[in-house]
Amino acid sequence: MLRLSEGDLPCMISAPHGGRQVVPGVAPRTGTGLPKGASGFFAGRDSSTEELALQVVDCLQERLQAKPFHVISSVHRKYVDFNRPVDIAIESTRIEPLYKRYHDALSAYAKQIRSRFPGGLLIDIHGQGTRRDLVYRGTQNGRTVQRLIDAFGMDAHAGSQSLFGMLQQRGWGIFPVPLDGKEQAGFTGGYIVRTYGSHTPFGLEAIQLEFGADYRSNQEARSKTAEDLADVIIAFLDHYHLWHRVAAPVDLAPPQPVR
Repeated sequence: MLRLSEGDLPCMISAPHGGRQVVPGVAPRTGTGLPKGASGFFAGRDSSTEELALQVVDCLQERLQAKPFHVISSVHRKYVDFNRPVDIAIESTRIEPLYKRYHDALSAYAKQIRSRFPGGLLIDIHGQGTRRDLVYRGTQNGRTVQRLIDAFGMDAHAGSQSLFGMLQQRGWGIFPVPLDGKEQAGFTGGYIVRTYGSHTPFGLEAIQLEFGADYRSNQEARSKTAEDLADVIIAFLDHYHLWHRVAAPVDLAPPQPVR
């Protein structure tokens, strides 16, 4: 139900909402009494994002002969929402171990990356239906990439050599434009990037990507998207020197999900 894998690169791919699998013995969530909206209850799946995330993993491995860490769900969001705190994410104690496993993997992999490399990149893949021709950036307006900004300046987040700057140069429709503008309300970055971003003591540079249908709706679109994104991730890791291994492993406590 979960695809979890350690990797060899200072990069992790997460995709919490693209799965289709039914969880036997667990009733779908109803959201009764829970807040709705961007940070509240929602049970719809982000179609084709599981497949897109797996293609990004494959593209990186093909280009580098090394694989990224990844945490990808095959479970339908109506049973569990891995991008919400536990009090919104689940309604049955039977599925709590699955939720914990997803976040334990994110924590453990972030710890491994930070112990082996000077930093790392977390890409959290989502889908949105607001604009099919756009990909929205979610970093809590720079907060979840704070260590990157502190080290390299605001251009690392909102300049031509930022992740979204390089995607824009490949012809992607992106938001915000200009890159230093405010991120779209509702797409500013959810629970995963807020919990494992570099504003936390041992997090990664965490960026949520909200893909419109033009980037994920069919195999041809997903292949092009995955190839572009893999190339840009490689360029980003190279430009900000995230390849260089630390001299010796550092015993870091993993970031813990905020309850």
